Amino acid sequence: MKGMVLALLTFSLLAAVMTWFLFLDEKVVLGIVTDDLSGLPLAGALVTIGETGQATDDQGRFRFEGLRGDLAVSAQAEGYRETKGGIEVGGLFANEFPLEVILRPNLLIGTVRDGETGEPVPGAKISTGRQITRSDAQGGFTFRRLKIGATISIVAPGYEPGEAVFRGEEAQEILLRPRITVVEVKDEKGFPIAEAVVSAGEEVAERGQEGVFFLRRLKEGAQISVLAEGYYGAEVTYEGRSPLEVVLERSRVVVAVYDLYTGQPLPGVLLSWEDGSFATDAQGQNQIEGVKTGDRFQLKADGYEGGEAIYGGEGILEIALRPDTLQGVVRDGSTGTSIPDVIVQVEERVFHTDANGGYYLTDLPAQAALTFSASGFEDLQIALPHSTTLDVVLEPLGATFEVKGIYITFGLLASEEKVRALIDMVARTELNAVVVDMKGDSGRLAHHSENPLALEIGAEQKGWMEVQELLRLCRERGIYTIARLVVFKDSVLAKGRPDWAVKRPDGTLFADSKGSLWVDPLREEVWEYNIAIAREVAALGFDELQFDYIRFPTDGETGSLVYSQPNTEESRYGAIRDFMARLEGGLESFGVFTSADLFGLTAWLDHEANIGQMVENVAPYVDYLSPMLYPSTFTPGLLHWGADRRPTEYPYEVVYESLIRMLGRTDKPLRPWLQHYADYQYHLPFGLEEYRAQREAAYDAGAQGWLFWNASGIYEEALFQSD
Repeated sequence: MKGMVLALLTFSLLAAVMTWFLFLDEKVVLGIVTDDLSGLPLAGALVTIGETGQATDDQGRFRFEGLRGDLAVSAQAEGYRETKGGIEVGGLFANEFPLEVILRPNLLIGTVRDGETGEPVPGAKISTGRQITRSDAQGGFTFRRLKIGATISIVAPGYEPGEAVFRGEEAQEILLRPRITVVEVKDEKGFPIAEAVVSAGEEVAERGQEGVFFLRRLKEGAQISVLAEGYYGAEVTYEGRSPLEVVLERSRVVVAVYDLYTGQPLPGVLLSWEDGSFATDAQGQNQIEGVKTGDRFQLKADGYEGGEAIYGGEGILEIALRPDTLQGVVRDGSTGTSIPDVIVQVEERVFHTDANGGYYLTDLPAQAALTFSASGFEDLQIALPHSTTLDVVLEPLGATFEVKGIYITFGLLASEEKVRALIDMVARTELNAVVVDMKGDSGRLAHHSENPLALEIGAEQKGWMEVQELLRLCRERGIYTIARLVVFKDSVLAKGRPDWAVKRPDGTLFADSKGSLWVDPLREEVWEYNIAIAREVAALGFDELQFDYIRFPTDGETGSLVYSQPNTEESRYGAIRDFMARLEGGLESFGVFTSADLFGLTAWLDHEANIGQMVENVAPYVDYLSPMLYPSTFTPGLLHWGADRRPTEYPYEVVYESLIRMLGRTDKPLRPWLQHYADYQYHLPFGLEEYRAQREAAYDAGAQGWLFWNASGIYEEALFQSD
C-alpha cells in the first residue's frame, strides 16, 4: 500500500512537470505598426512572421501565438515601403515577445518641366487620389504615402494636361507639352495677312503658312496683340479656343500738303508711292488706305521743290513743300527806274533781268546767296528769302568808288591760315578787295575743273584751300573778289599738249628765263581752253576776272621761236585782239566784270614791241585795265629820262606819268598794280614811303583804285590804315 501511494505521488509530480513544460512552450508575439513620420498606428498593415501573416487591427496592433524559433518578420502597407527583419522566439521563462514595426511612407520628389525647353513649370496643379499640390517656383513638388502604380495628373496653364505613374522611385521628372494656339490673321475681305506680327507679352508667334501663326504656352485671359503695316492693330483676349481668327481693318491716313512759307494748303500736288498715286484736293488733302510705316511718298507740284516724305505711323501726315521760284523787279536806287540786263546769280546759275528789270528764277535751292550785279551799280548780295517775290534796289557806284586791293598768290592757297590772316587784314583796314590766283603762273588751277582737257593734263592743284570757303569769308566781310588767270604762260598745258606749245627752231619746247613754258597765242585751241576755264571760274561767284600774260614771250631768243602761224607784228597784234574779243563773248552770259593786266611799258610805246599787246587791242574788251607800274621794272630809257634818274628813286613820277599817258589812249577805268617789294633793279631803299608815293600818284592821276603786288603775300599793314 505504501509503495502504491509513493508511485501515485511520483506520477502526479511528473504530470505536473509535463503540464508546466507544455505551458512554457505556448509563446506569444505581439506588437504595433506605426507611421515613421507621424508615429501614429497603422491599421490594416500586413505583418508576416515566419509563414503566418495577419493584418493589424484598428489600433495598428497584431498578436501571434504558438510561434517558436528564429523567424523572419515583414510588414507592408499601401503607401509605405516594406520593412523586413527577424525575431527569436524561445526560452524557458518568457512567454510574450513584444515587437514594434515602423513603416516609412513612400516619398516622391518630382519636378514639372517644359517638354520643349526643359525649363521648370511653376504653379502646375498635381493630383493623385485625394492628394493635391502645386509646383513651386522651380517646378518642384512632393507626395508621400503614394501607392505603387498610382496615377499622377498634372494641369498647368499654357500646357496640355499630363499624367505619370508612380513606380516607387523617389525622384521623378514630368514633362509637359506646351499648348499651341493657332491664330489666323485676315483682312476685311478674308484674305490672309502674311506679314502680320502676332505676340502675347514678350512671346512673338511663329509664322506658319500665309496668315497663320502659332503661339505657345498661352494662358487664358492673356492679351494677344496683332499688328501689320497698313492696318490698324488689334488686341484679343485669349479664351482657350484654337484656332483663333483675328480680322484687321486697313489703316487710313490723311495726307495734308501745304506751302512751307505761307502755310496755305496746296491743291493738285501729285503724290506717288509704291501702291499708286493721287492728287491733293482743294483743301490740299487726300485720304488713303493701307499706308505702312516707312512708306515713301514722292511729291511734285509746279513752282515747288520736289520732295520725299516718309510715313512714320501718324494719323495725319503733314508735308510742307518749299517754293523754289522767286520773281521781282530790280530798280535804280537813285531814280526808281527799272534796270534791264542785271546779272542775277545763284550759286553757279546766272539769270538776267528783262527789258523791264524783271526776273523770274526757278529751281532754287533752300539756302544760297543771291547776287545782283550791274555795270555802274554796287553789287548786292542777300540770302534767298522765305518768299516767292523780292523787289531789289541797286545803288549806283559813286564817282569815288575805288578798288583797294592786295594780291594773294597761288602758293599761299596751300595755307588756309595765311589766307584767312590776309582776309582779316583787309577787313580791318581801308582795303576792300583781293586778287586771288585761280590759274597760276604755271597753269595750275586752284579750283576743281570738269573741263576734259584740264582733267586729262592734270591741271588741278589738289588739297589746297576750297575756293567756296575763300569766297564765303570775303562775302561775309564785304570784300570784292578778283580771280587772276594767267593765259599764255602755261607749263602744264604746254607739257600736256606739246603740239600747242611755243618751240625753238630745233623743235624743243621753249622755256623763258624762269623756266616757264608758253603756249601758242596764235592757236585757237589755246584760246578755247582758256575761255572754258574762265567760264568755270566765273561760275564760282567771283566779282571780277583778271587776265594776265595776254601776250607773247619777252625774254630769251624770242625772235627765232616757232609758232603755228607766221610770227609778224600784224599776226601778233591780231591774235591778242581776237582772243580778247572771243573771251568777252564767252563771258557775256555770266555778266562778271573783267580786267586785264598790261605791261607797264605799253603806256610808253606806240607799237606792240614783239609781244602783241597794246592798250588799243585789249581795252575795248574789258571793264578795267591794270597796268603793272612797278618802278623796279623800268629803266631810264623806257621813260625817256636821262641815265642819272633811276626810276625807283621816283616812284610817284613813274606811276603818275604812266597813268596820264595811258589815260590819253583809252576811256576805260585804270586800276594800276603798284610795287610792294624791295628794289631788285638798283637795290635802293623801297619801303613804306615809296609805297605811299605810288598810291598818291594813282589818286592824282585819276585812277579808279589800286592794287599792291607782293609775291610772298607779306604786306605793311600800316600802309592801309585809314588816316
